[in-house]
Amino acid sequence: MILRILSIIIFFIAVYVLAYFSYREFIAIDWNGTEGFMRSAIAILTFKFSTLYIIIYASLVTSFGYFLSRIVSFKKIIFGTFICGLVLLGIFVLLFSFGIYKALIAGAIGVLIFVVNKRLLLHNLIVLISMAGIALSFALVLSPFQAMIFFTLMAIFDSFAVYISGHNFILVRAMIKAGNFNGLIIPFSSKNINAEISSAVKNSPYFALSSVDLILPAIFALSLLQISTIHANIAFIGAMIGVIVGLCVSERQKNKNPISLLSFACFGALLIYSIYILI
Repeated sequence: MILRILSIIIFFIAVYVLAYFSYREFIAIDWNGTEGFMRSAIAILTFKFSTLYIIIYASLVTSFGYFLSRIVSFKKIIFGTFICGLVLLGIFVLLFSFGIYKALIAGAIGVLIFVVNKRLLLHNLIVLISMAGIALSFALVLSPFQAMIFFTLMAIFDSFAVYISGHNFILVRAMIKAGNFNGLIIPFSSKNINAEISSAVKNSPYFALSSVDLILPAIFALSLLQISTIHANIAFIGAMIGVIVGLCVSERQKNKNPISLLSFACFGALLIYSIYILI
Protein backbone atom coordinates (compact mmCIF):
# COMPACT_ATOMS: atom_id res chain seq x y z
CA MET A 1 0.00 0.00 0.00
CA ILE A 2 2.74 2.47 0.98
CA LEU A 3 4.69 1.78 -2.21
CA ARG A 4 1.58 2.35 -4.33
CA ILE A 5 0.73 5.63 -2.59
CA LEU A 6 4.35 6.76 -2.93
CA SER A 7 4.37 5.99 -6.66
CA ILE A 8 1.16 7.98 -7.20
CA ILE A 9 2.56 10.96 -5.29
CA ILE A 10 5.71 10.79 -7.43
CA PHE A 11 3.52 11.03 -10.54
CA PHE A 12 1.85 14.18 -9.15
CA ILE A 13 5.21 15.71 -8.30
CA ALA A 14 6.60 14.84 -11.74
CA VAL A 15 3.75 16.70 -13.50
CA TYR A 16 4.28 19.75 -11.28
CA VAL A 17 8.07 19.78 -11.66
CA LEU A 18 7.94 19.39 -15.46
CA ALA A 19 5.35 22.15 -15.79
CA TYR A 20 7.25 24.35 -13.30
CA PHE A 21 10.52 24.31 -15.24
CA SER A 22 8.72 24.71 -18.55
CA TYR A 23 6.84 27.71 -17.10
CA ARG A 24 10.15 29.31 -16.14
CA GLU A 25 11.52 28.73 -19.63
CA PHE A 26 8.36 30.11 -21.23
CA ILE A 27 8.28 33.39 -19.31
CA ALA A 28 11.99 33.86 -20.06
CA ILE A 29 11.24 34.03 -23.81
CA ASP A 30 11.98 37.48 -25.19
CA TRP A 31 8.58 38.58 -26.49
CA ASN A 32 10.10 41.50 -28.42
CA GLY A 33 12.68 39.25 -30.04
CA THR A 34 10.16 36.85 -31.55
CA GLU A 35 8.54 37.09 -34.94
CA GLY A 36 6.00 35.35 -37.17
CA PHE A 37 4.43 32.11 -35.95
CA MET A 38 6.35 32.17 -32.64
CA ARG A 39 4.97 35.59 -31.69
CA SER A 40 1.43 34.61 -32.70
CA ALA A 41 1.68 31.34 -30.74
CA ILE A 42 2.87 33.16 -27.61
CA ALA A 43 -0.05 35.58 -27.93
CA ILE A 44 -2.51 32.68 -28.19
CA LEU A 45 -0.98 30.73 -25.30
CA THR A 46 -1.07 33.77 -23.00
CA PHE A 47 -4.51 35.06 -23.97
CA LYS A 48 -6.44 35.95 -20.80
CA PHE A 49 -10.00 34.75 -20.20
CA SER A 50 -12.70 36.17 -17.97
CA THR A 51 -13.72 34.42 -14.75
CA LEU A 52 -17.20 33.83 -16.19
CA TYR A 53 -15.60 31.94 -19.09
CA ILE A 54 -13.76 29.71 -16.60
CA ILE A 55 -17.00 28.87 -14.81
CA ILE A 56 -18.74 28.09 -18.11
CA TYR A 57 -15.75 26.02 -19.26
CA ALA A 58 -15.74 23.93 -16.06
CA SER A 59 -19.47 23.28 -16.46
CA LEU A 60 -19.07 22.29 -20.12
CA VAL A 61 -16.17 19.92 -19.37
CA THR A 62 -18.29 18.12 -16.78
CA SER A 63 -21.31 17.99 -19.10
CA PHE A 64 -19.11 16.67 -21.90
CA GLY A 65 -17.84 13.90 -19.62
CA TYR A 66 -21.39 12.94 -18.66
CA PHE A 67 -22.44 12.96 -22.33
CA LEU A 68 -19.53 10.71 -23.33
CA SER A 69 -20.32 8.23 -20.56
CA ARG A 70 -23.78 7.74 -22.08
CA ILE A 71 -22.64 7.20 -25.68
CA VAL A 72 -22.86 3.60 -26.80
CA SER A 73 -21.32 3.76 -30.28
CA PHE A 74 -18.25 5.52 -31.69
CA LYS A 75 -16.59 5.65 -28.26
CA LYS A 76 -13.21 4.50 -29.51
CA ILE A 77 -13.16 7.10 -32.32
CA ILE A 78 -14.29 9.92 -30.02
CA PHE A 79 -11.91 9.00 -27.21
CA GLY A 80 -9.02 8.46 -29.58
CA THR A 81 -9.44 11.78 -31.39
CA PHE A 82 -9.95 13.75 -28.20
CA ILE A 83 -7.02 12.22 -26.32
CA CYS A 84 -4.60 12.42 -29.25
CA GLY A 85 -5.44 16.12 -29.47
CA LEU A 86 -4.64 16.56 -25.77
CA VAL A 87 -1.35 14.68 -26.11
CA LEU A 88 -0.32 16.82 -29.09
CA LEU A 89 -1.27 20.06 -27.35
CA GLY A 90 0.32 19.08 -24.04
CA ILE A 91 3.70 18.13 -25.48
CA PHE A 92 3.65 21.16 -27.79
CA VAL A 93 3.08 23.60 -24.92
CA LEU A 94 5.55 21.86 -22.60
CA LEU A 95 8.35 22.05 -25.18
CA PHE A 96 7.30 25.35 -26.74
CA SER A 97 10.33 27.26 -25.45
CA PHE A 98 12.59 24.98 -27.54
CA GLY A 99 10.97 26.28 -30.71
CA ILE A 100 7.56 25.97 -32.30
CA TYR A 101 8.56 23.44 -34.97
CA LYS A 102 10.54 21.23 -32.60
CA ALA A 103 7.59 21.25 -30.22
CA LEU A 104 5.18 20.27 -33.01
CA ILE A 105 7.42 17.41 -34.15
CA ALA A 106 7.81 16.17 -30.58
CA GLY A 107 4.03 16.36 -30.13
CA ALA A 108 3.41 14.36 -33.31
CA ILE A 109 5.92 11.72 -32.19
CA GLY A 110 4.19 11.59 -28.79
CA VAL A 111 0.81 11.00 -30.44
CA LEU A 112 2.27 8.25 -32.64
CA ILE A 113 3.80 6.50 -29.62
CA PHE A 114 0.55 6.84 -27.68
CA VAL A 115 -1.45 5.27 -30.52
CA VAL A 116 0.98 2.45 -31.36
CA ASN A 117 2.21 1.58 -27.87
CA LYS A 118 0.35 -1.17 -26.00
CA ARG A 119 2.33 -1.24 -22.74
CA LEU A 120 1.74 0.52 -19.45
CA LEU A 121 5.14 2.08 -18.83
CA LEU A 122 5.29 4.08 -22.06
CA HIS A 123 1.59 4.89 -21.85
CA ASN A 124 2.01 6.41 -18.40
CA LEU A 125 5.12 8.31 -19.48
CA ILE A 126 3.39 9.93 -22.47
CA VAL A 127 0.37 10.83 -20.33
CA LEU A 128 2.65 12.30 -17.66
CA ILE A 129 4.52 14.52 -20.12
CA SER A 130 1.45 15.67 -22.02
CA MET A 131 -0.55 16.43 -18.86
CA ALA A 132 2.30 18.60 -17.57
CA GLY A 133 1.92 20.63 -20.77
CA ILE A 134 -1.86 20.88 -20.36
CA ALA A 135 -1.38 22.10 -16.78
CA LEU A 136 1.09 24.69 -18.06
CA SER A 137 -1.31 25.89 -20.77
CA PHE A 138 -3.93 26.71 -18.11
CA ALA A 139 -1.40 28.27 -15.73
CA LEU A 140 -0.32 30.69 -18.45
CA VAL A 141 -3.81 32.17 -18.86
CA LEU A 142 -5.39 31.94 -15.39
CA SER A 143 -4.94 34.33 -12.50
CA PRO A 144 -4.58 32.74 -9.02
CA PHE A 145 -8.21 33.63 -8.26
CA GLN A 146 -9.44 32.08 -11.50
CA ALA A 147 -7.34 28.96 -10.89
CA MET A 148 -8.83 28.63 -7.40
CA ILE A 149 -12.37 28.97 -8.78
CA PHE A 150 -11.62 26.44 -11.52
CA PHE A 151 -10.04 24.01 -9.04
CA THR A 152 -12.96 24.30 -6.60
CA LEU A 153 -15.67 23.94 -9.25
CA MET A 154 -14.00 20.91 -10.82
CA ALA A 155 -13.63 19.31 -7.37
CA ILE A 156 -17.35 19.85 -6.69
CA PHE A 157 -18.32 18.48 -10.12
CA ASP A 158 -15.96 15.53 -9.64
CA SER A 159 -17.58 14.70 -6.30
CA PHE A 160 -20.97 14.75 -8.01
CA ALA A 161 -19.67 12.52 -10.82
CA VAL A 162 -18.19 10.00 -8.39
CA TYR A 163 -20.66 9.86 -5.51
CA ILE A 164 -24.01 10.80 -7.07
CA SER A 165 -24.26 10.24 -10.83
CA GLY A 166 -21.45 7.68 -10.99
CA HIS A 167 -20.69 8.66 -14.59
CA ASN A 168 -17.01 9.34 -13.83
CA PHE A 169 -16.36 5.67 -13.10
CA ILE A 170 -18.39 4.62 -16.16
CA LEU A 171 -16.37 6.99 -18.35
CA VAL A 172 -13.01 5.76 -17.04
CA ARG A 173 -13.95 2.12 -17.60
CA ALA A 174 -15.21 2.89 -21.11
CA MET A 175 -12.01 4.74 -22.02
CA ILE A 176 -9.76 1.97 -20.73
CA LYS A 177 -11.85 -0.65 -22.52
CA ALA A 178 -11.57 1.38 -25.73
CA GLY A 179 -7.80 1.53 -25.26
CA ASN A 180 -7.74 5.33 -25.07
CA PHE A 181 -7.54 6.28 -21.40
CA ASN A 182 -6.19 9.78 -20.81
CA GLY A 183 -4.76 9.04 -17.41
CA LEU A 184 -2.39 6.77 -15.52
CA ILE A 185 -3.07 3.07 -15.11
CA ILE A 186 -1.21 1.87 -12.02
CA PRO A 187 -1.34 -1.90 -11.38
CA PHE A 188 -1.43 -3.10 -7.80
CA SER A 189 1.35 -5.59 -8.54
CA SER A 190 4.82 -4.31 -9.47
CA LYS A 191 5.14 -7.32 -11.80
CA ASN A 192 2.65 -5.65 -14.13
CA ILE A 193 4.38 -2.27 -14.28
CA ASN A 194 5.18 -2.73 -17.99
CA ALA A 195 2.56 -5.31 -18.91
CA GLU A 196 0.36 -4.93 -21.95
CA ILE A 197 -2.44 -2.52 -21.09
CA SER A 198 -5.24 -4.93 -21.96
CA SER A 199 -3.60 -7.75 -20.00
CA ALA A 200 -2.91 -5.62 -16.92
CA VAL A 201 -6.47 -4.32 -16.85
CA LYS A 202 -8.08 -7.75 -17.31
CA ASN A 203 -5.85 -9.85 -15.08
CA SER A 204 -5.00 -7.68 -12.07
CA PRO A 205 -6.43 -4.91 -9.90
CA TYR A 206 -5.29 -1.43 -10.88
CA PHE A 207 -5.63 2.18 -9.81
CA ALA A 208 -6.85 4.55 -12.53
CA LEU A 209 -5.65 8.10 -12.00
CA SER A 210 -7.54 10.58 -14.17
CA SER A 211 -5.66 13.33 -15.98
CA VAL A 212 -7.98 15.85 -14.32
CA ASP A 213 -6.78 14.69 -10.90
CA LEU A 214 -3.19 15.11 -12.10
CA ILE A 215 -3.37 18.57 -13.64
CA LEU A 216 -5.73 20.57 -11.40
CA PRO A 217 -3.40 20.73 -8.35
CA ALA A 218 -0.55 21.70 -10.68
CA ILE A 219 -2.64 24.40 -12.37
CA PHE A 220 -3.56 26.02 -9.05
CA ALA A 221 0.00 25.86 -7.73
CA LEU A 222 1.57 27.12 -10.96
CA SER A 223 -0.83 30.08 -11.12
CA LEU A 224 0.59 31.21 -7.77
CA LEU A 225 4.03 31.60 -9.35
CA GLN A 226 2.68 35.02 -10.33
CA ILE A 227 2.99 35.84 -6.62
CA SER A 228 6.04 33.81 -5.59
CA THR A 229 7.57 30.35 -5.79
CA ILE A 230 6.95 29.67 -2.10
CA HIS A 231 3.22 30.38 -2.52
CA ALA A 232 3.11 27.87 -5.37
CA ASN A 233 5.03 25.22 -3.43
CA ILE A 234 2.91 25.63 -0.29
CA ALA A 235 -0.29 25.18 -2.30
CA PHE A 236 1.09 22.12 -4.04
CA ILE A 237 2.25 20.57 -0.75
CA GLY A 238 -1.25 21.13 0.62
CA ALA A 239 -2.73 19.38 -2.42
CA MET A 240 -0.37 16.44 -1.93
CA ILE A 241 -1.37 16.14 1.73
CA GLY A 242 -4.98 15.98 0.56
CA VAL A 243 -4.10 13.36 -2.05
CA ILE A 244 -2.32 11.21 0.55
CA VAL A 245 -5.34 11.39 2.86
CA GLY A 246 -7.62 10.46 -0.05
CA LEU A 247 -5.44 7.51 -1.06
CA CYS A 248 -5.32 6.25 2.54
CA VAL A 249 -9.13 6.43 2.69
CA SER A 250 -9.32 4.53 -0.60
CA GLU A 251 -6.89 1.84 0.57
CA ARG A 252 -8.79 1.24 3.80
CA GLN A 253 -12.07 0.59 2.01
CA LYS A 254 -13.08 -3.05 1.94
CA ASN A 255 -15.04 -2.75 -1.31
CA LYS A 256 -12.56 -0.36 -2.99
CA ASN A 257 -15.27 2.04 -4.11
CA PRO A 258 -14.18 4.98 -6.30
CA ILE A 259 -13.32 8.19 -4.44
CA SER A 260 -13.09 11.80 -5.58
CA LEU A 261 -9.34 12.25 -5.21
CA LEU A 262 -9.67 15.72 -6.70
CA SER A 263 -11.87 16.91 -3.84
CA PHE A 264 -9.28 15.73 -1.29
CA ALA A 265 -6.53 17.53 -3.25
CA CYS A 266 -8.59 20.71 -3.49
CA PHE A 267 -9.48 20.76 0.19
CA GLY A 268 -5.86 20.12 1.19
CA ALA A 269 -4.49 22.82 -1.12
CA LEU A 270 -6.97 25.50 -0.05
CA LEU A 271 -6.67 24.63 3.65
CA ILE A 272 -2.87 24.61 3.84
CA TYR A 273 -2.53 27.66 1.59
CA SER A 274 -5.12 29.60 3.65
CA ILE A 275 -3.27 28.75 6.86
CA TYR A 276 -0.02 29.94 5.27
CA ILE A 277 -1.62 33.22 4.18
CA LEU A 278 -3.16 33.84 7.63
CA ILE A 279 0.12 33.11 9.39
